[in-house]
Amino acid sequence: MAPRRQHSAPEVTTLLKLNHDYKIRFHTAATKSDWEREGLPGRGLFDQIEKIKTIKFSEYPPRNHPDKATANRKKLLVRRIQANATRCKREGDNEVGWINNVANLVLGRLDGFELRCQRCNNYLWLSDFIALPSDPVAADRLKRKYARRSLCQCDAAQRADVVRVNSIQPSILSNKSDERVWHQDSGLENEVIDQKYKRPDRVYGLSMTSSFVPFRERLSKASPFKGGHTLFPFLLVEAKSEKSSSGFEQIERQTALSIRTCLKLQVDLDAESNQVLDPLVWFFGFMGDEWRLYLAFMVGDQTDVMDCWHGYLQRNDEALQLLVIIDWIHSWATDIHRKGVIRCLTGLTARDISPSGTAFSSQEARSERGQSIRSNSLVFRTSRAPSAAPEVFQRNPIYSQVIEIHDSEEEIKDVGVDSGIFSAPEDGKDSEADDDDRQRVVRSASSTVYQWKHFDIPDEESILLDLLGTLEGENSQQDAARSLWKILTDTQHTIKISLKTVSHLIHDSTGQSLSEFAEYEPIATSIVCQRTLVETSWQVMCNFWCITCSQSAASMLAIIAGVNESERFGLAYWRAQDSACLMPMIASLANLEGKASAAAAISQDIYCMTSSESETNHGHFDWKKADRSTLQPWLVVVDSSFRQIKGSRRTILPRVISRTAPNYVLNPGLFETSGLEGLHGVLLRRPEEWPGACPRWCFLIFDVDHVNDLSNKIDRAHRKSAIYATGNWSREDDLFLSRWIRDLARGERRRQPNSIGEIVLAM
Repeated sequence: MAPRRQHSAPEVTTLLKLNHDYKIRFHTAATKSDWEREGLPGRGLFDQIEKIKTIKFSEYPPRNHPDKATANRKKLLVRRIQANATRCKREGDNEVGWINNVANLVLGRLDGFELRCQRCNNYLWLSDFIALPSDPVAADRLKRKYARRSLCQCDAAQRADVVRVNSIQPSILSNKSDERVWHQDSGLENEVIDQKYKRPDRVYGLSMTSSFVPFRERLSKASPFKGGHTLFPFLLVEAKSEKSSSGFEQIERQTALSIRTCLKLQVDLDAESNQVLDPLVWFFGFMGDEWRLYLAFMVGDQTDVMDCWHGYLQRNDEALQLLVIIDWIHSWATDIHRKGVIRCLTGLTARDISPSGTAFSSQEARSERGQSIRSNSLVFRTSRAPSAAPEVFQRNPIYSQVIEIHDSEEEIKDVGVDSGIFSAPEDGKDSEADDDDRQRVVRSASSTVYQWKHFDIPDEESILLDLLGTLEGENSQQDAARSLWKILTDTQHTIKISLKTVSHLIHDSTGQSLSEFAEYEPIATSIVCQRTLVETSWQVMCNFWCITCSQSAASMLAIIAGVNESERFGLAYWRAQDSACLMPMIASLANLEGKASAAAAISQDIYCMTSSESETNHGHFDWKKADRSTLQPWLVVVDSSFRQIKGSRRTILPRVISRTAPNYVLNPGLFETSGLEGLHGVLLRRPEEWPGACPRWCFLIFDVDHVNDLSNKIDRAHRKSAIYATGNWSREDDLFLSRWIRDLARGERRRQPNSIGEIVLAM
């Protein structure tokens, strides 16, 4: 970044006019009376800044400090910063020198990297002050969470060993240096003025981590930068060298519009989502070793920027205070701002997605109450949902017609409950197992995660024999070949379609297809679908398997299986039956909504595509419920064995995710929903076989358009025994649900929310 020239008189006039037109006001050093007189939000933040001003270098850290090791390192960092500042002053460095040698040390904590130890999962450092949200209930909850946080006790060698083998985890914070801020207001970009007023020295925001993947469609207006990175910026930095004669007035003038633009992104999100975000932008301006901290708020259509802290790096107390403030802002960004943004995005998404539902299974009786629990055909399987899914490639497909699959398990290891549309607070690693906040969650099946897998049976004998040798549960390669032959050649589990159609169906992201076959050669294709619940998060997962087998592969399979010639005779008469309804059929199950989606996820029924015999879809294909006892073990074999074979493919979901499928009518009788009438959702209790990280209780809502009065909806499900669980019922279960309903009712009376997201994320 090259040093910037001083503003000319016309530029100063233009900037002043723009700041006036867009109602941006800078206030001198604020006091408590100033804050109250202006009616500004964030009074609690200002009060904490006042406390930070009392910190003395000679008395730090206090005897009761929670993290004395970090505190002492902070004092050493003060000396290093002061040494660099002295050198910059002596050598007359320009603003680039001050940024590289001083500001980078001061702001180092805001890289957002490695807040916790990868070995023990405890915190590597603790902030001196707790950044608290404006809501008193949320603030009290955050205080309790802070009190439970433990410091890492691992030594450097132990941590290094873990880091060496673990995959790189992205930082949750992001920053841009000297990049143009693109302002949203029409006409502003046409102003003829030096680019410096559009390019702050540093802007900090949120990184595009897995938590934001479900909201990608909503993120087009989340960043003021090209490329869409550094989401919802919360901190700006503008520097001037010590020898600059323009003073802080120039710093304020040239950064004002960027502050407003970053703040407006938050304000718009807050307004559109009907959530409580408390929009706020921090701003550091410094000239040499003099630093100032500002807080920017939007009051009506006016942007107020309050000067609330001054300090000089050469003064021990003020240099230390600055580092404490940086840690405190980091705490605010990760614990308040980021979670607030996710809550708002959840609220926005909840209004846009189509009605959907999720439910869980029932048990036969509740011993304590002697009351029969809802008992219908929705039978929960206590075995792991399709562990046919040793890999869970989670990606929310509501926002894109082409749904990609994650490349590795590592990429989604840390995707927790917050990755769905409705979820519990994100900081699951910070909570005790018995903490109510982490033991309850609301989900909707509209946030379905899709998984599409294609497996091609090889026709080369050596490869096929290798594959058959990997199949578990079979005594020999011949037995394995017989099992595959039976599935892939009957009409109950397969259809015959042309290779041309298959190539469209299994088209992978590279654009390659099975080009070695003739275009119209008939291919035996087994398309299977099963809806399940992810055991770590209650996420509804729609699994598709597509197994293809050519005539030559089937012949080789028959030879290995020892099939007699009369049975093999039919191979010569395979005929492709292409149908225009194939893609809409897949879309019909992928887009399943409401109680039907709930029933499918609960029962984990398996559906196969077969030739249609119904009048409605005659001459096409139909989904039919398959024998679970036959197909479930087979799907487990497919996942555990076939994915290691050269012919298997994990591809993108076909381009079929459409809300309309006019030429295919899904048979409503496939899904048994009679037991769900009159309910808005059902309550689910975590089976003991599931991981403890999964919330113990989930309310699965059928229609996201009916999210008001959630406490009464859960209460109704409780009273009507719309509870699906395994194992014995206890009085503690009733007490827990009563507390949940009570807490929701209190929140509804206080906030009267219009969207589910706030209720769920604020519990």
